[in-house]
Amino acid sequence: MAEIRKAELIPVLIDTSVWISFFRGDPQVVGQIKSFIQTDRIRIASLIIAELLQGARNDAELRDLAESMEAFPRLSEPPGIWDEAGKLSYRLRRKGITLGLADCYLAVLAKLNGVGIYTLDLVFKKIAEPEMGIEFV
Repeated sequence: MAEIRKAELIPVLIDTSVWISFFRGDPQVVGQIKSFIQTDRIRIASLIIAELLQGARNDAELRDLAESMEAFPRLSEPPGIWDEAGKLSYRLRRKGITLGLADCYLAVLAKLNGVGIYTLDLVFKKIAEPEMGIEFV
Protein backbone atom coordinates (compact mmCIF):
# COMPACT_ATOMS: atom_id res chain seq x y z
CA MET A 1 0.00 0.00 0.00
CA ALA A 2 2.86 2.40 0.81
CA GLU A 3 4.38 1.78 -2.65
CA ILE A 4 1.12 2.68 -4.35
CA ARG A 5 0.85 5.90 -2.36
CA LYS A 6 4.45 6.79 -3.19
CA ALA A 7 3.82 6.19 -6.91
CA GLU A 8 0.74 8.39 -6.70
CA LEU A 9 2.79 11.27 -5.32
CA ILE A 10 5.92 11.33 -7.46
CA PRO A 11 6.23 14.08 -10.05
CA VAL A 12 5.77 12.97 -13.66
CA LEU A 13 7.55 14.04 -16.82
CA ILE A 14 4.94 14.18 -19.57
CA ASP A 15 6.35 12.96 -22.90
CA THR A 16 5.61 14.71 -26.19
CA SER A 17 3.43 11.80 -27.39
CA VAL A 18 1.14 12.32 -24.41
CA TRP A 19 0.88 16.08 -24.91
CA ILE A 20 -0.07 15.55 -28.55
CA SER A 21 -2.84 13.12 -27.53
CA PHE A 22 -3.95 15.56 -24.83
CA PHE A 23 -4.24 18.45 -27.28
CA ARG A 24 -6.13 16.19 -29.69
CA GLY A 25 -8.65 15.49 -26.94
CA ASP A 26 -8.00 11.79 -26.20
CA PRO A 27 -10.40 11.27 -23.24
CA GLN A 28 -8.15 8.87 -21.31
CA VAL A 29 -5.10 11.10 -21.66
CA VAL A 30 -7.09 14.26 -20.87
CA GLY A 31 -8.40 12.65 -17.69
CA GLN A 32 -4.93 11.56 -16.59
CA ILE A 33 -3.38 14.97 -17.30
CA LYS A 34 -6.17 16.72 -15.39
CA SER A 35 -5.49 14.41 -12.45
CA PHE A 36 -1.79 15.27 -12.57
CA ILE A 37 -2.58 18.99 -12.74
CA GLN A 38 -4.86 18.74 -9.70
CA THR A 39 -2.09 17.06 -7.70
CA ASP A 40 0.66 19.38 -9.02
CA ARG A 41 2.70 16.45 -10.35
CA ILE A 42 3.48 17.55 -13.92
CA ARG A 43 7.05 18.35 -14.81
CA ILE A 44 8.36 19.42 -18.20
CA ALA A 45 11.66 19.32 -20.06
CA SER A 46 13.04 21.93 -22.43
CA LEU A 47 13.36 19.28 -25.15
CA ILE A 48 9.67 18.41 -24.91
CA ILE A 49 8.69 22.07 -25.10
CA ALA A 50 10.87 22.45 -28.21
CA GLU A 51 9.25 19.40 -29.81
CA LEU A 52 5.78 20.79 -29.12
CA LEU A 53 6.66 24.26 -30.40
CA GLN A 54 8.10 22.93 -33.65
CA GLY A 55 4.75 21.28 -34.38
CA ALA A 56 2.67 24.44 -33.95
CA ARG A 57 0.40 25.13 -36.91
CA ASN A 58 0.39 28.93 -36.63
CA ASP A 59 1.63 31.85 -34.53
CA ALA A 60 -1.37 31.78 -32.18
CA GLU A 61 -0.90 28.08 -31.45
CA LEU A 62 2.84 28.63 -30.94
CA ARG A 63 2.09 31.38 -28.41
CA ASP A 64 -0.57 29.29 -26.63
CA LEU A 65 1.71 26.25 -26.39
CA ALA A 66 4.60 28.30 -25.02
CA GLU A 67 2.37 29.97 -22.43
CA SER A 68 0.69 26.74 -21.33
CA MET A 69 4.02 24.97 -20.81
CA GLU A 70 5.21 27.82 -18.57
CA ALA A 71 2.68 26.62 -15.99
CA PHE A 72 4.79 23.55 -15.20
CA PRO A 73 8.14 23.33 -13.43
CA ARG A 74 11.05 22.49 -15.72
CA LEU A 75 13.33 19.68 -14.69
CA SER A 76 16.89 20.52 -13.81
CA GLU A 77 19.24 19.73 -16.69
CA PRO A 78 22.70 19.33 -15.18
CA PRO A 79 25.91 19.64 -17.20
CA GLY A 80 26.92 16.39 -18.81
CA ILE A 81 23.38 15.06 -19.18
CA TRP A 82 23.74 14.70 -22.96
CA ASP A 83 26.94 12.73 -22.35
CA GLU A 84 25.00 10.37 -20.09
CA ALA A 85 22.28 10.05 -22.74
CA GLY A 86 24.93 9.10 -25.28
CA LYS A 87 26.35 6.49 -22.89
CA LEU A 88 22.89 5.02 -22.34
CA SER A 89 22.36 4.86 -26.10
CA TYR A 90 25.71 3.12 -26.45
CA ARG A 91 24.87 0.54 -23.74
CA LEU A 92 21.52 -0.18 -25.35
CA ARG A 93 23.03 -0.54 -28.82
CA ARG A 94 25.56 -3.04 -27.41
CA LYS A 95 22.52 -5.09 -26.39
CA GLY A 96 21.04 -4.80 -29.88
CA ILE A 97 18.48 -2.19 -28.84
CA THR A 98 18.04 1.10 -30.65
CA LEU A 99 16.41 3.94 -28.75
CA GLY A 100 16.55 7.48 -30.11
CA LEU A 101 18.96 9.88 -28.46
CA ALA A 102 16.10 12.17 -27.41
CA ASP A 103 14.41 9.28 -25.56
CA CYS A 104 17.72 8.33 -23.93
CA TYR A 105 18.07 11.95 -22.83
CA LEU A 106 14.57 11.96 -21.32
CA ALA A 107 15.24 8.68 -19.51
CA VAL A 108 18.44 10.07 -17.98
CA LEU A 109 16.71 13.36 -17.15
CA ALA A 110 13.87 11.57 -15.38
CA LYS A 111 16.25 9.37 -13.40
CA LEU A 112 18.44 12.29 -12.32
CA ASN A 113 15.39 14.28 -11.19
CA GLY A 114 13.65 11.34 -9.49
CA VAL A 115 10.48 11.61 -11.56
CA GLY A 116 8.33 9.11 -13.40
CA ILE A 117 7.49 9.31 -17.08
CA TYR A 118 4.10 9.30 -18.77
CA THR A 119 4.61 8.23 -22.38
CA LEU A 120 2.59 6.47 -25.03
CA ASP A 121 5.78 5.12 -26.64
CA LEU A 122 5.70 1.41 -25.78
CA VAL A 123 9.24 0.80 -27.02
CA PHE A 124 10.54 3.56 -24.77
CA LYS A 125 8.75 2.06 -21.79
CA LYS A 126 9.98 -1.44 -22.52
CA ILE A 127 13.59 -0.39 -22.87
CA ALA A 128 14.02 2.39 -20.31
CA GLU A 129 12.21 0.75 -17.41
CA PRO A 130 14.56 -2.21 -16.88
CA GLU A 131 17.67 -0.28 -17.91
CA MET A 132 17.05 2.82 -15.81
CA GLY A 133 14.63 1.74 -13.09
CA ILE A 134 12.27 4.53 -14.08
CA GLU A 135 8.65 4.39 -13.06
CA PHE A 136 6.15 4.68 -15.90
CA VAL A 137 2.55 5.82 -15.68
